Order: sequence, then C-alpha cells, then structure tokens
Amino acid sequence: MHTDPAAAAALPDGRVLSADGGLPPALGDDFAQAVAAVAALLQEDVMERTWRVWPVCAADGVGLHPVVREGDAVWWCAAGGGHEAAVVGGLGAGGRQA
Repeated sequence: MHTDPAAAAALPDGRVLSADGGLPPALGDDFAQAVAAVAALLQEDVMERTWRVWPVCAADGVGLHPVVREGDAVWWCAAGGGHEAAVVGGLGAGGRQA
C-alpha cells in the first residue's frame, strides 16, 4: 500500500526530500509548531540520506534543532548556552545561517 509522505520539500536541483514520519493532527492548531515539526521531519530525511549533521550553526559549527521560541519556528543552536540561529526557512545555501 502506497502512502503519501507526511512532509516534502523540492530542492533547486529538482530532487525531492520527503519524510514519512507522522504529524499529529493537533499540530494544525499551531502554525509555528507545525512548521517546526515539518522541519524536524525533513531534517531527519536529509541526515539519513547524507549521513551528515544538517543544518549546522555558522557561528558554532554544531547541529541545529527546530524549536518554537516566542511564537516562531526557529533553528536553535545549543552551543554557548543556546541561541537562535535563524527562522525556519531562513538558512542560506548548504543549511548555514544566512
């Protein structure tokens, strides 16, 4: 039985990243939580395909994690006590802070 992916993103080179993990229906009630959940699913797909940490904080060189802070979905860096690296969708080429 074929099921559609839970999340997908088209890359500029035409490849499609997809994630089959489930998204709880309740995420539709909170846009930022839904964006962070989709980012986490796509992050997992990228890392499974490349065997590399993605995205990476430009300032600290460590992996970022999608979280919701002050009502926005952001890429969070845990280094140095933690800081926001970029809003989800705001990273530059290669998954680094723009």
